[in-house]
Amino acid sequence: MVIVVYASQKGLDAAGAQLVGLERLSQALLALVAFVFLAVLLHSRLTEAAADQARARRHATVTVKRGPSWTRSPTTVLAARS
Repeated sequence: MVIVVYASQKGLDAAGAQLVGLERLSQALLALVAFVFLAVLLHSRLTEAAADQARARRHATVTVKRGPSWTRSPTTVLAARS
């Protein structure tokens, strides 16, 4: 859609018809492409970071030895969240 509006505006401009509204619309749509790309990139990075954080939280365990040393039975407890 962006390419169609931009090409239409350039074609009409080359023909001598200057439509200010169409020119502004084509410029706005062209600028919107960059912003949408950056927004999608940011969204994917934040989603990936949240997934990594959740994965790290699931696997965060600490082995603590309790009881007499002769038993040597470690007990696994969840790590304290920071």
